[in-house]
Amino acid sequence: MTANFRKETMLTENGTSTFAKQLEFAELHAWWDQWEAFPTDLVQQFRFGKHTLGEVVVLTCAAIPFPLFNRVMGLGLAYPATEKDLDNILALFNAQNIKSLLIHHIPHTQPP
Repeated sequence: MTANFRKETMLTENGTSTFAKQLEFAELHAWWDQWEAFPTDLVQQFRFGKHTLGEVVVLTCAAIPFPLFNRVMGLGLAYPATEKDLDNILALFNAQNIKSLLIHHIPHTQPP
């Protein structure tokens, strides 16, 4: 069982750059759709937010300081990430006083 799990998690490392990016963008869209489906009262209570910075999606939940709910997806996939991109992302989290976040990164992210 462990070997199969490891094989599945390594899919983006061994696949082509195009395939890996397609998988990442599929996950990005799934998370976005999940945020869209939240009822308004839940969004307000937990301060869920969804933001786009170019091709980058930033999902936030200011009331729950857990990286799963405070994540950056798509950074460095459509175009190489820059320091300005990171500054803009961090400014968004800092404005909401979110200290713990997750930035998705795969071997095909640019720069490596």
